[in-house]
Amino acid sequence: ATLGSMTPRRARLLFYPVHFLPEPWNGIDEHLLLLARSLDRDRFEPLLLHRPRDGPQTQALAERAGIRLVPMPESAGGVRQRLHALCALLRRERVDILHIHTPAAGGQAIPALAARLAGVRATLVTYHQVQPRRLPARSRTLNSLTHMLLIDATVAVSGDVCETLVHAAGLPRRRIRVIRNGIDPAPPPVATDGLPPREPGEVRIGYFGRLSHEKGVHVLLRALAEVVARAPHVRTFIVGDGPERAALAALAAHLGLSERVSFLGFRPDARALMAQVDIVAHVPIYEGFGLVVLEAMATGRPVVTSDAPGGLRDIVDHETTGLVVPVGDAAATARALLRLVEDAETRRRLGANGRARCVQHFSATRMVERVTALYEAALARRRAAGPRAAPVNVPAQD
Repeated sequence: ATLGSMTPRRARLLFYPVHFLPEPWNGIDEHLLLLARSLDRDRFEPLLLHRPRDGPQTQALAERAGIRLVPMPESAGGVRQRLHALCALLRRERVDILHIHTPAAGGQAIPALAARLAGVRATLVTYHQVQPRRLPARSRTLNSLTHMLLIDATVAVSGDVCETLVHAAGLPRRRIRVIRNGIDPAPPPVATDGLPPREPGEVRIGYFGRLSHEKGVHVLLRALAEVVARAPHVRTFIVGDGPERAALAALAAHLGLSERVSFLGFRPDARALMAQVDIVAHVPIYEGFGLVVLEAMATGRPVVTSDAPGGLRDIVDHETTGLVVPVGDAAATARALLRLVEDAETRRRLGANGRARCVQHFSATRMVERVTALYEAALARRRAAGPRAAPVNVPAQD
């Protein structure tokens, strides 16, 4: 049966993003934007939770996705007050599906319990980041019970995220489904001022992402010092913001890169800028999925990335769709970048292969179909079995 035959109205879907980051945009926002734009609006009515402490990304996401914000009053009390406030909101909005999106395990018990008490028909959680540290035993037990008793479906965006959820966060493996992020190969056009004019013979490298330790930008800068020493016609653009921006700019100056590396800050037209560089470099220490690498491949740009834990292993085939270097190895990163700087044909081949792989294996349509199947299975199972229904069972791999 279709969803339309199971309910007289569209299923009201509330996205509950957990933002730990102060930057105006991040990978979770990009994922939610694509998901919200791609859902069948005849079957689902997406809404977006907005809390007073959220940064500007929540408002921007609602505007870009064309969905309504649902304000969450700040609760001055403890757990009981937070539970009561969220439960009241879910009832008032007549939410059918609560979909939590978060980098890390922990803190899901209160919204999941509020959803159950409010009569929400299905609760899902998508995890977007590897869990870098093993949680205490008490936290692992709470996570396991929450996901077995209160959450209908748990999604990891990559195989490595799944493994760390099990081993570091205590989630039950049988409840986790891997649904890899998808991407629109041709996103809506964005107005852009572009990059500065090219110098004669200039080869451009781009980094696009958050400026924080786990993204490995310090490794990239040390590699660039070697690259520029051998290829002074290389220019690099660092697009993004984060807590380490000042420290990274100081490191670039210390390495003598101030004239060849430009820090552009956050740019809403980042993907449009990818088309104006020749190589995209992303060599993190760990990475939940690596959506930026997928965006680069969709743009037809060759990538240099690391073999860090996370989704990059699912995306990049070494020597076929990009070059993969050991995590934290600045010398190997420099060699890979120099190879692409000096070989335009290899850049073209890797870029074309990357785009073809992106279209074949990482389409937005495929991702949304799998997420929608989870929604429908959870709704149908809860309807058939009542409020004590067990979490849904769907194929574990994309």
